[in-house]
Amino acid sequence: MANIYNQEIELGKTENGVAAETNQVSPVNEAGEEKPAATVDEDNYEPEKFANKVEYWLSCIGFAVGFGNVWRFPYMCYSSGGAAFLIPYFFSFFFIAVPLFLIETAYGQLIECRLHARWGAIIPRLWGIKVVQVFICFGTCIYYITLMAWSFSFFFASFKSELPWVLSTASNGTSVADLWNEDYFMKDTLRATKDINEQGGMIGELLGCLFLSYFVTYFSAWKGLKSTGKMVYLTCLLPYVILTILLIKGLTLEGCGTGLRFLFVPNWEIVGLSETWKEAAIQILFSSGVAYGPLMYYGTARGKSDKIVSASLWIPLANSATSIYAALTIFAFLGHVSVTKDIPINEVATSGPALLFVAFPSLLA
Repeated sequence: MANIYNQEIELGKTENGVAAETNQVSPVNEAGEEKPAATVDEDNYEPEKFANKVEYWLSCIGFAVGFGNVWRFPYMCYSSGGAAFLIPYFFSFFFIAVPLFLIETAYGQLIECRLHARWGAIIPRLWGIKVVQVFICFGTCIYYITLMAWSFSFFFASFKSELPWVLSTASNGTSVADLWNEDYFMKDTLRATKDINEQGGMIGELLGCLFLSYFVTYFSAWKGLKSTGKMVYLTCLLPYVILTILLIKGLTLEGCGTGLRFLFVPNWEIVGLSETWKEAAIQILFSSGVAYGPLMYYGTARGKSDKIVSASLWIPLANSATSIYAALTIFAFLGHVSVTKDIPINEVATSGPALLFVAFPSLLA
């Protein structure tokens, strides 16, 4: 029987009353085979594993792809001069998203320990990073679930015999341009007031949709990878089917070329502005999902021998490609509204939510 050597590696020393963190690494097993280095908690933590590589890829793509792709990215392109935003965006993709995705995945795949112990395993003083990540994820979840509640509201309203967002002055309710009704979203759905001093009352429909959003989110993840690994087959693939249908419809509309030219022909004066580069870097950080924590968790759930470099390129690339795909749909419709209403394309939408909760319902009609 081969000898088993256990080496205790000290990762930190007791400081200010905080106990030192240690790793137990077993480089050789009973069969004499070398084992990969791994961080293990005192209670012999055994991380969950994905059933297959497809679940890992879909989980990472499903985590990154969301409202940031179908709403924020098109709006940032729209408000930053179209293609003028794409140039710094792709620079940020190669120099921010891909390297950070590689680092987080590699670290999670190499070191198996609970999320709260990961940063302390590098330097004990870094334990505070996990607290910051929890607060950031908490705030982001509230923000996203609110958007989900608004989406549920539109989903239920779409079952009415007459679509409620069709303009009352529209002569033809089937015309896409007649369905561009920002007032329905701001006044009828949100019942927005003029300023913060006018708070308004409780909206029962949105409150119910909010509880439904929390209910769906909780039961999608309550069993960890056992539930999320299966849900991603639906939640990750279905949006691409819907986007494809909307894109086909958008490309058949009059004036779609006007919107696509705005998206792909850059304004070089805007490219040189530092604000454009800052917004591009913020967008790639927001939509790629790096630095939030789940990518490390997903890395731990991979096999030790799974390739890292290829996943670190293709998964962020799939995320950015989804953003471009959604932008094609949005800008095709913006060009149509611009031509039919005879207004400049950069004056069609006044806010980011209008692109999501005005443009998409119009295209779905």
